[in-house]
Amino acid sequence: MSNHKYAAQVEIKSPEDLADARLFRTENGSGFAIKSDGDIVAVFQSANESQSVGYAMIQAAVEAGGRKLDAFETFLPGIYETAGFRPVARLGGVMSLRHQIGIKKHLKVLIMANLM
Repeated sequence: MSNHKYAAQVEIKSPEDLADARLFRTENGSGFAIKSDGDIVAVFQSANESQSVGYAMIQAAVEAGGRKLDAFETFLPGIYETAGFRPVARLGGVMSLRHQIGIKKHLKVLIMANLM
């Protein structure tokens, strides 16, 4: 994953991180998870998708009960805003995972909530 062009936007979740989450998958292998508190996590697109599914995945997550998420300040917050999410907090710094996989770029994290 560290060599993927969007690797800096992804935090890999462990099975323990997803233990209390409901998991969702598409026919083509994309997916997301929703934690018991409504936190949308682990959104990903499979290489088997023929086109971008980011907007559809977030809309499906909201329909399944997702109410909040966090995102690095890249193009992702723009996608999330189309589904009704708005920034409610901005955190400086970088998660430790970024250092573990060798990414040097420092990104701020936005905490976003669906206020609809």
